[in-house]
Parts: sequence; C-alpha cells; structure tokens
Amino acid sequence: MVLIKTKKTGLFALLVLLTFNQLMAQENSVYDPPLVFPKPQEMKLSTGSFSLDANTQILIPLNASKSDVTKETRAMTAKKKKVVKRKTAKRKVAKRKTAKRKVAKRKTAKKKTAKKKTAKRKTAKRKTAKKKTAKRKTAKKKTAKRKTAKRKTAKKKTAKRKTAKRKTAKRKTAKKRR
Repeated sequence: MVLIKTKKTGLFALLVLLTFNQLMAQENSVYDPPLVFPKPQEMKLSTGSFSLDANTQILIPLNASKSDVTKETRAMTAKKKKVVKRKTAKRKVAKRKTAKRKVAKRKTAKKKTAKKKTAKRKTAKRKTAKKKTAKRKTAKKKTAKRKTAKRKTAKKKTAKRKTAKRKTAKRKTAKKRR
C-alpha cells in the first residue's frame, strides 16, 4: 500500500516505480534489490500526477503470502547468481589476460638473457682471439730474436774461424820464410 492522496495516482506511481526499477536493473551490472517487494499482482494505468522522489514513502504489507516471498527470493537469487557468474567470467578473463602478460614478459626476459649470453660469448671469443694473436705475435718476435741471435753467433763463429785460419796461414807462411 502506498501513502498517497488517491488510489488511482498511487497505482500509476507504483507502475512507474516498477518500470523504473526494471530499467535500472537492466542498465546496472551490479545487482540492486527491487524497490517494491513483493511485486504487485495487479496494476492499472490512470491519469493524474504523482511526485516520485526521496521523500516518497512506500509501505509493504507485513502479511505477504508465502508464495509471493518465495517467488521473489528465487528471482532475486537467480539475478544474484547471474551477476556472480558475470563477475567470475570477468575475473577469469582478467586472469587469462594477466597470465598472457606474464608469459609474454617471461618470453621477453628469456630473449634478453639469451641475447646477453650470446653477447658475452662473442666478447669472450673476441678476447680469446686477441690473446691468441698476441701470443702468436710474441712467439714470432721470440723466434725472430732467436734467429737473429743464431745468425750473430754463426757470424762470430765464422769470423773466428776465418781469423784462426788467417793466423794459421800467417804462421805457416812465416815458418816457410824462415
């Protein structure tokens, strides 16, 4: 029962209230309980005006029938279940998206580490190649020094032999002259 001036405008207001409630329930994804419970069994459209605002009071009878209450509670629980299903579906989609993002991050991290490892390997190869070439150069220098040292010693030996031969030749010629 609604506290209003006339019966006709009250029914019109109730009709407006119910349609407004249904429209709002469809627009909002979050479940809102009905403004009028239980839903009236009969409504008639009439002419007149009725202001519907925050100060409007709606009275619901205390002795509602059991069937009305069970029908409405079933309808409300069904709506709640639909809302919960929507929310869980949204959560699942969000979880899938975050899982995909994590997988993508892992892949990029793996690629980065692989690139770093290959870069390290390349630098290590370059360093070893530089060391090898440095060793080769030092080995060449050492062999060149050895060869020059051998040549010098060989020249000295040949020079000593020549001088020794000259001396012996001079001695022999000096002995023959004498």
